[in-house]
Amino acid sequence: MTVRSLAAILIGLLVLLLMIALMMSADLLLSVWERLRQVGPWAPPIFAAVMVLFAGAGTLLGVRLLRGPARSAQPSPSVVDAESLRERIEHADERGVATGTAQAELRRLDQRKDSGEVYLAMFGGASAGKSSLIEALLPQHRLTAGVTLGTTRQISHYAGDRGGRPVQLADVPGFGHAATEDLIDAARDEAIRAHLVIYVADGDLDRNDGAELKRLAGYGKPVIVALNKSDQYTTDELAALSSRLAERSGADVAAVVTVSAGGEEQVLIQEGGGETLTTRRRPARVDALWQAIDRQLERQELEAERERSSLKLASEKLQRAEADQRAAAGQALTEKYARRAVIGALAAITPGSDLVIQAALATRFLRELGDLYEIPVREIEIDRFLTLAGDRLKKTTALVLAVTGNAFKAFPGIGTLTGGVIHAAAYGMIFDSLGRSICASLEERKSLDPVWAADQFEKRLDESVEEKALGYARLALTRWKAENRDD
Repeated sequence: MTVRSLAAILIGLLVLLLMIALMMSADLLLSVWERLRQVGPWAPPIFAAVMVLFAGAGTLLGVRLLRGPARSAQPSPSVVDAESLRERIEHADERGVATGTAQAELRRLDQRKDSGEVYLAMFGGASAGKSSLIEALLPQHRLTAGVTLGTTRQISHYAGDRGGRPVQLADVPGFGHAATEDLIDAARDEAIRAHLVIYVADGDLDRNDGAELKRLAGYGKPVIVALNKSDQYTTDELAALSSRLAERSGADVAAVVTVSAGGEEQVLIQEGGGETLTTRRRPARVDALWQAIDRQLERQELEAERERSSLKLASEKLQRAEADQRAAAGQALTEKYARRAVIGALAAITPGSDLVIQAALATRFLRELGDLYEIPVREIEIDRFLTLAGDRLKKTTALVLAVTGNAFKAFPGIGTLTGGVIHAAAYGMIFDSLGRSICASLEERKSLDPVWAADQFEKRLDESVEEKALGYARLALTRWKAENRDD
């Protein structure tokens, strides 16, 4: 029998079963309908209404299940209150957190607010023509614009006036292959501090452009995309490119305009029967950009938006400073308990063939880390994590001991070591990996996640076993020599 024949038979059976089911359903419905009529003339309509209601509810539920969960609206930028932020900074300062960058942001916000000036940030990729565009917008300023990638190496402000309103145009470093992370971060920060961002592009937007625009949208920044060097395109090319820019920029962009910063060009002039090569300036075309800027300057909420984004920037800098301090304190705590683990292992009478996490010491360690991160750590979470970490450790015991033993070869002339010394150094590495995995869980997941942290423990133990072995071997050997000096 062929596959086609078998399929035909199966289809026939399905059709037959469907016909039987329909006939049985029809018979059942007629029977129910007849019984309802015997109850009274009002019963069939009520029954029909109930059936329609159930059918509608079932259909709606099915549609929702097929569509999946509804997409939530784009979250608005988180609002940071100035007063609460200052209190956080004061509290962090008392704990020894380096709050200087966050405080500097608040001072800069206050200074700019008091000045009454509007800050516009020229932002975008390297060599898009930001500096030249500033010169076209403010002809009274002569900027030195280079032809090499990423000529701008610092943030500069240029004062101007628009309709009697003082403005400051910020020329910031462009991001690109030649830009350092520090330059890019400085450019991003200046864009966030500005009232309005002019995102300068000289062609179609790529993935980096999209990421930067998305980042700005996360701060609620009003953005104008300015397509520079538009005189290099034909009319049709410019129309197509402008359309793509508007589509790819996203709904958060206030406007997309085409501009030309002008610049210089060399032309041949025929005179006196000869030709002379001369340099002349091309006219700048920035009226459309000024009009888009003017529309934004008329918005009453512009200052409030700038304040929110600047406060959010200051809050993030405070969070990074707090995270840096926690990381340093967590590392110090990890080193302290790793030393304790080494000493505890040396005090053991006879080490076993397997490595078992010192539960009492590890429990105190995890509680102190929880206190450091101000995150409650429950007993059940500690027990669960230590059980899982112990299981992971069993799989790598041989490797850890082998690498630890090999590390002692860096210390010639020490003779034959006891197993306790090797185990002691191994316990130093174990507690080092425990600490770093718990710190990662508390920092990234804001809780002690036993399964995730145990996976991190195994990963970090595998990655750093050779790197850490020498240091803990030296610690164990030094301690062992001190304890056996009189022997």
